[in-house]
Amino acid sequence: LWWEILVTHNLSALLMARGVQWMEVSVSERPGQGAQFRALVARSAAPGPRQRPMAAPLPRPCSGFEEQPIAVATSAAAPLPSSGGYSGAEVTGVAPAGQPMSPEEVAEAAYKSLLSTLGPEYSSRPELVRTPYRAAKAWREMTQGLRIEDPLEVAGTGIFDVPEARDLVAIRDMPFHSMCEHHLLPFSGIAHVAYIPDGKVLGLSKFPRLLNVFAKRLQLQERLSANFADAVMTLLQPRALAVALEATHACMCHRGVGVNASTRTLVLRGPGRDELAVKEQLLDGVSFSSGARARL
Repeated sequence: LWWEILVTHNLSALLMARGVQWMEVSVSERPGQGAQFRALVARSAAPGPRQRPMAAPLPRPCSGFEEQPIAVATSAAAPLPSSGGYSGAEVTGVAPAGQPMSPEEVAEAAYKSLLSTLGPEYSSRPELVRTPYRAAKAWREMTQGLRIEDPLEVAGTGIFDVPEARDLVAIRDMPFHSMCEHHLLPFSGIAHVAYIPDGKVLGLSKFPRLLNVFAKRLQLQERLSANFADAVMTLLQPRALAVALEATHACMCHRGVGVNASTRTLVLRGPGRDELAVKEQLLDGVSFSSGARARL
């Protein structure tokens, strides 16, 4: 039926002349049952005299029904218009010229595919043309911490020997933004760190830098707290250390239960963490004020 409509009656050429790129066909046997199929009009152009159409699956059906094979001519495939630097290959990891796609191109193609699940009429809106490019760029920014092989390198030369440093140091109210690895939704909050040095301190600006290396990736708040605490321990080897994070999670606030709750995590490290006086100092250093919740 698809081939009959597009090729036998030369409809594909007429559609392409009018600038139509996609065509959708709805199939329904009886009320309540049906499926929708989409394909590039350019891929349905009539084949040459010695070419025969090959059966290939369509892109994922918009309505969620199982895919059905249709006859298409592979010789007339045309790329989609690009919203950025990507030329429109399918999400296969291979560029149209047969070269491997860059991570940016793969991400942009994936966002294009995701938008197509909203239906051709909505996903083809002019306002969404560059959305896959922008979303792919944002994705790379939000996961840029993964491209730093050794997170401890961000400390650079910011570690100093200070023999007099033996008392509590606390760095508070450090904002962070990360992404939940379960739903790919963001969570954001503030972090406090307090430590009792053993003659060695870290430059103050290095703490938020180190925190962001672990935050800019797919994360869990519990792991992020531990990653940050363990990194500071490795760099400074203090007598004791505490890290506290409080965040709101979009996967809890904007979906599912829809509760605007906050999550607080606390990590203690170091040989002196169990000493009562030391523990009290640490907990006081990372305690959350009454206004902390309002700043999330």
